[in-house]
Amino acid sequence: MSEASGSMLKQATLSARGRGLVASHAIKAGEILLQEPHLLLYLDAAFASLNAVCFHCTRLDPSPKGTGSWTICPVCQTATFCSLDCATSSSSSTHTSFVCKALSLLRLSTLDLDLQTQARYLIAAYNLAVLSPHDFQQLLALEGDGPVDEKANVLHTFLSEVIRHWQVETQRLPSWSLHFVASLLVKDQRNAFGLSTYFSDTHLRQVRAYAIYAQASFFNHDCLPNACRFDYIDRPGVGSTDIIIRALHDIPDGAEICISYFPINWSLTERQKKLRDEYGFICKCERCQVEEGWSDEDIAEQGEEISVERDTSEEGDEDMEATDEEVMDAEEDLQGSFPHAMFFAKYLCPHEGCGGTLAPLPPNQGRAVIMECNVCGQLRSEEEFLREIEEYRVSS
Repeated sequence: MSEASGSMLKQATLSARGRGLVASHAIKAGEILLQEPHLLLYLDAAFASLNAVCFHCTRLDPSPKGTGSWTICPVCQTATFCSLDCATSSSSSTHTSFVCKALSLLRLSTLDLDLQTQARYLIAAYNLAVLSPHDFQQLLALEGDGPVDEKANVLHTFLSEVIRHWQVETQRLPSWSLHFVASLLVKDQRNAFGLSTYFSDTHLRQVRAYAIYAQASFFNHDCLPNACRFDYIDRPGVGSTDIIIRALHDIPDGAEICISYFPINWSLTERQKKLRDEYGFICKCERCQVEEGWSDEDIAEQGEEISVERDTSEEGDEDMEATDEEVMDAEEDLQGSFPHAMFFAKYLCPHEGCGGTLAPLPPNQGRAVIMECNVCGQLRSEEEFLREIEEYRVSS
């Protein structure tokens, strides 16, 4: 067992789960368990094609239709920058001469957008290997290895061509084998976090970039997580692409810290398919075991129960006070119809169509508990939550 992030977390080898992170001491709800800069970052090809996201910091261009004062690299005609600072900083980090040349060739390629996104990952990984061999070794140490497939063949051919062009123009760089490229692609699939943009008018999320983090990659999945991830990619200043993990509730010393790899309101079928296809395992958590025994009627009822808080939160703002006894009665009502209903009532964002997870803001002595959504950013007080629970109890 080794320390993962200061004194908050420890890496541990867990029975039937492999490596994971556990609490090194008792943790309070809302505590920041980890804040970590990315190891590797690359843009989604479809989003990048809009020329409205900074290649270096991933911030969005606030100007309509990209009509602001942003600049685009005159050489590769692909990388867009929000400021002179980002353009300058990137020249020795994310947008080196090698990356610029690679993006030029990518722009001229016939790869579809999905393969272009994967090619951007391999370009960033190769650039990392050249600039920081130590950081690249951290990437190689992450979980993920798999067989060679057609996608790996196509991307290996493209990367080899990029390296060949670069060798001719400047210096000799090492080539990567087909199996090595295939292994790197699996590491990306199993460890990358999508940095998303939430559009409040359509309730849709679109990934603008992907990031891999050395420590955050060790968080295992649970369909009833005790922590969740926040990112603030459009805030000013440094660290906008840092990943932040906060505790949903109090966590005892030694307990494993788990996040959900997707929105917590996904159905059993959706969850199991995602985990099987992209992460290579079948989840056997408590929630999945309960839902495996459900009938079609139970599944329909689950959808209704998960939306309880959303429905009641839209009924009005009438002032109501709930006693502890009344809240406990409401919890019993919810738990009786759906064993995990209270989890969703408390931690699923009530904002229509959002699907985000609510976690308390970092604890501050003397301040009431305020929950923040990790997708839309909506805040909800403890008083609002108790009122919604009471409304459900009265209406049921």
